[in-house]
Amino acid sequence: MSVLNNELWLCNVQYGITCDGGGDAGGDGDSGGATGSAADGTASESSADGTASGADSSGAAAAAADGNTSGAEGAGATGMGGPSAAATANGAQGASGGQGGDATGNVGHAPNTNPATAAVVAPAAPPPPPTFGAPGSIGNLTPVDLMLADSVLGGRYYRGDNNNYYFRGNGQGNDTQIGTPVSYDTISGLAHQGALAQADQAATARNLNPADFDGLFNTEIDKILGAQPQFSTDFRAPFGPDFGNSVLDQEQARRRADYTQQAGKAFAPDFSKNALPDTFDDNVIDQILNEQFGQTKGLLDNQRARGNLNDIGYNSGMNELNNQKSAGFAKLQGIGGDVLNNYRNTLDQIGNEANTRAGSYTLGQNFNLGDFQNRANTAESGFNNTLEGDIRSQTPQLFDASSLITRGGQAQGAQNNTRALFQALDQNARRRDTQRGLGTEGVF
Repeated sequence: MSVLNNELWLCNVQYGITCDGGGDAGGDGDSGGATGSAADGTASESSADGTASGADSSGAAAAAADGNTSGAEGAGATGMGGPSAAATANGAQGASGGQGGDATGNVGHAPNTNPATAAVVAPAAPPPPPTFGAPGSIGNLTPVDLMLADSVLGGRYYRGDNNNYYFRGNGQGNDTQIGTPVSYDTISGLAHQGALAQADQAATARNLNPADFDGLFNTEIDKILGAQPQFSTDFRAPFGPDFGNSVLDQEQARRRADYTQQAGKAFAPDFSKNALPDTFDDNVIDQILNEQFGQTKGLLDNQRARGNLNDIGYNSGMNELNNQKSAGFAKLQGIGGDVLNNYRNTLDQIGNEANTRAGSYTLGQNFNLGDFQNRANTAESGFNNTLEGDIRSQTPQLFDASSLITRGGQAQGAQNNTRALFQALDQNARRRDTQRGLGTEGVF
């Protein structure tokens, strides 16, 4: 194929434009026509495919070239006629399917469709990726702060002015190369990873197990990332300078308030009095009072049966006995009250400890309100077992038998057996004191 036809093919196939072929010599005809040799399109003899309007004797006819094997069209040439007329010739259609050129030398536009002779055109290479600052590029690359070191990430993430994110691995290239595009979900996930790593470090510094608080950290991280504006590059600032400790401090304050409320409800200021009301010792007091009353009344009854006291003396003694009973009851109430107060103080100490521990709770400590409640319940059960002994150990002789005899004797008049009555009362008192473990210390 001639140089001309090669250039024409490039124009039509490669670039899709029309080239002017006027003034060039025609190519080879497939049917064996002669080749034109003049630069202005004249031919020394006519070809088999070309047509001429001038006579052979007056001027040579223009040679018309047919299409060549590469599919380019034949180029028509302007014929030079004799003296009487100027002849124009159209190039005939080439045998291979190309359309003939027109009389002015323009090239036709039909391509070659012969697969056997058509040239193979290689696919165009993809354009190089846009680079930093180049026309059509992503513009400036802004580093993304994910709170993770480049050594951990294996490179660095960037956001372009086109609001897309890119990753460039360590050693991947210089600052004029973009790297691999990444999604915002990837960026957000890495920011979550960075925030969690910092929070875990804070927990470790406080001698806490990070795994115990990762659920809390993850919840707070998701809240913060969910409020981030689109196309962010700074994921450090929203978490503040000390995100982990801030979350831990808030959790500690929350637990303190919760535990304090629980302890305050379980161990209210009057809880010990509700647990041990004033009536808690009533049965014991009644039992001790009635025992001593009965013993003293029995003494009077015995002296009456023996005739040491007549009815007048006996009734006078009983009146005094009842007066002493009222005083004895008041005495026992005071003793029982002191015992109850000691018991209540024990319960209050447990409650105070619970409230103090709740109000000063720090993360890592074990606060279990049930432990304090169990201690209080155990103490209360123990008081039921020790109450009577604790009151009895402090209870004196509540009744004065000698005053009863005196009052009875005064009421009935002097009698010879008064001395014997006193002796009986004294022996009875000694026997009672011995039973109580007081030995011979005497009557209170």
